[in-house]
Amino acid sequence: MKKLSPIQKTLGGLTKVFRGTIFEDALSYKLVGGAYKAIPPEQNSNFWISSARHLTGALLALNDPDVRVIFIIGSTQGLKTLAGDLWTVFVMVHAPRDMLVLFESDKKAKEFCEIRLMEVLENHPIIKKQIAEVDRHDVTKTYVKLAGMDLLAAGMNDSNLSTFSWPYIRISECWQMGKNGLLKKAFKRADRYPHDSKILVDSQAGRAGEDLHIESSLGHQVHCSWACPYCGGRQTWECSAEYGNLRGADFVALPANPPVAEPPTPGSYSGMKFPKEGTIQERAAAAYWECHWCGTGIEDTEKIRRAIMDTYETDYRVKKEDGTFTPKIVTFVLPRECMYNNSFASGVESYLMAKEAEQSGNMTLLENWYMSERAIFYAPRMSQTRMPVVTASVIDPAIAIPNESFRSLQVDCQK
Repeated sequence: MKKLSPIQKTLGGLTKVFRGTIFEDALSYKLVGGAYKAIPPEQNSNFWISSARHLTGALLALNDPDVRVIFIIGSTQGLKTLAGDLWTVFVMVHAPRDMLVLFESDKKAKEFCEIRLMEVLENHPIIKKQIAEVDRHDVTKTYVKLAGMDLLAAGMNDSNLSTFSWPYIRISECWQMGKNGLLKKAFKRADRYPHDSKILVDSQAGRAGEDLHIESSLGHQVHCSWACPYCGGRQTWECSAEYGNLRGADFVALPANPPVAEPPTPGSYSGMKFPKEGTIQERAAAAYWECHWCGTGIEDTEKIRRAIMDTYETDYRVKKEDGTFTPKIVTFVLPRECMYNNSFASGVESYLMAKEAEQSGNMTLLENWYMSERAIFYAPRMSQTRMPVVTASVIDPAIAIPNESFRSLQVDCQK
């Protein structure tokens, strides 16, 4: 085969300018391979934004020239990695620029290329032609050279972050990096492109105070809001008290249709509700979400959860009196309930199992519940064991105080 010159390669990559969105572009190709087996059969291996509206804001931000850094802090199996896949393919076809894709290890980077990336590229109507035209050594397990761009998938380590600059950087599941400084070092690989670089970080939450928490906290926080199907009141899936939200002193309930027997009042809690008695499975099966505004118990059915999803808003632009401002750094926070096919029951079951383990001194499940299901950066104070306080002016030193870890003694010495 005749070897193409660099100019021919570049010209070969030119296509008609596409003016649509990333999720509209995704309708033009199929997501094939083992990583996408969960796509519903009716979608015929295509991505439909109508089945994942919680990703709308992030996908729009990835194609917004005013946004430089996008964080997607979401639950496991929340399609945050899929958002990165769609962006990667979009860049290759419509905005080819060099891209560095980083994972926690070189092994994971190799698996990404083998399981997620290459099969999609080799079946893409445009990219498959470009792959066929480049030299064989230009496409390896973790390196792809196409017309107008190079893509390197690598592990997040000092060696891979010490050379070369990249205008586009994608970092996946970096919550495991802790405080090793590699996240900031990865960001600096884009310093040569201060006005047109793009960085995507998709990950579950980690521990509070670590690198991912610090960096993502710098972004404008965007939560997925939705409208109650019974009163229209907008709220999010976030909870300030594990699985609920306190209604403030100035709270005023909205009328529900149909009306509720007892409208909510200030000082009461909204959010996930379930019985106090029964087995974990029985309590989880009876779970429902209480609307913050009208107090209606929203049933745990796929039909209702999907109707709620159709009202999602994830606009990252900041509205001000003098217009709309687009922040350069945006952080999307997407707990597991954002996925309409995640039942309330399954989330409550995970929570109750974690609380049961907490009672026996095992905090791991609760930590994981916060980080991987609620998309919350975990701090030990969230699960501090609350001990009863016993006070007395005079107490027999032989009397045992429940949960006592030490005893102080104050002695009044007089001459």
